[in-house]
Amino acid sequence: MAKKVRQPTRAEDVEINRGIASDPENPEWTNIDFARARPAKEVLPAGLYQASVKRYRGQRGPQKKPVKKPVTLRLDPDILAGYKAAGPGWQSRMNEALRRALINLRDVSRSPSSNRGKMADDKQLFVGKRKQGDCAVRKGNSKRPSAVEPTQAKAIRRAKELNPNKPALVERVRKTKHHLASRSSEM
Repeated sequence: MAKKVRQPTRAEDVEINRGIASDPENPEWTNIDFARARPAKEVLPAGLYQASVKRYRGQRGPQKKPVKKPVTLRLDPDILAGYKAAGPGWQSRMNEALRRALINLRDVSRSPSSNRGKMADDKQLFVGKRKQGDCAVRKGNSKRPSAVEPTQAKAIRRAKELNPNKPALVERVRKTKHHLASRSSEM
């Protein structure tokens, strides 16, 4: 919080004016002086001005991280209230949650099942779980596997053998309650 500026007393004001009057090289400006004044940017050579003024008053300095973009976003009231209720830094927490969601979205979009209808690099290999329980290694848009291995780790190794220059995209399989229930009923 800014401090309040205190007006000088009459005695302090007299002392200040006496000091101004005693300095002939720096007299108090008159209304004519203020009217004649021009900004330093207009008076100084461009190179000298740029060297002396790094930024304007109130202007932020150079960013240490990439600049964030202001956006208008419509959110459900309960979501916004939940983030704000957690206290200061709620925008940063929301940004992190969106970043994690974006990473998960990228993982899903790279999975073989989501790339089936899209054009894919013929040399790119995908490793995915099959209904039979084993793992298949397949190329780009191919529906038939290039290799079948009993475990995901062996399938990833096989994909590296087939194409050592590109990493294989591995389908993430989440063990949900539904998945676990279907697995236990099979046993």
